[in-house]
Amino acid sequence: VAHAAATYACGDVISQLPRRLGARRLRWEALRSLRSSLVGVLADALPFYAWSMWLSHLSPQAPWLPHALRQSAALLLLIKIVLHIVFFQTLTNALYMSAQAVLRGDGVRGALALLHRQLWRTCVVTGISFGVGGALIYSLPSPTAQSALRNVGVLVFSVYLASISNA
Repeated sequence: VAHAAATYACGDVISQLPRRLGARRLRWEALRSLRSSLVGVLADALPFYAWSMWLSHLSPQAPWLPHALRQSAALLLLIKIVLHIVFFQTLTNALYMSAQAVLRGDGVRGALALLHRQLWRTCVVTGISFGVGGALIYSLPSPTAQSALRNVGVLVFSVYLASISNA
């Protein structure tokens, strides 16, 4: 959890830099970074751990899976990646962006407007980034290891999410 909190806070700090570099003095918005950290942990990091625990049941040892799926580790991995992109990441992106807007004071109307403008873009970015990195993450046997490795990639994605959520 601490690693995820630091990852989201760092992502927010990095996302603040481009706007600040032209200014005479750099001013860090610490409360914004704290909000990004809290929202990242609650909307994404903790749900990912639970999600990866659930997905760990999609394994060749699962007797309830059709025989063809149990025979193909590559197909199971592909299914996990597609489920992640389509369901999990879309939901957690929406939760992250909505929570940022509400906690910033924009209210529900502001959160819905942000989702209407930006959610589809986050889904495209997620599809590309997790389409590439997902195979490595879900090939690890432990949900804890999956979460730790994912946080490395989340740093880059958290810069993007913080940028569009606070634009």
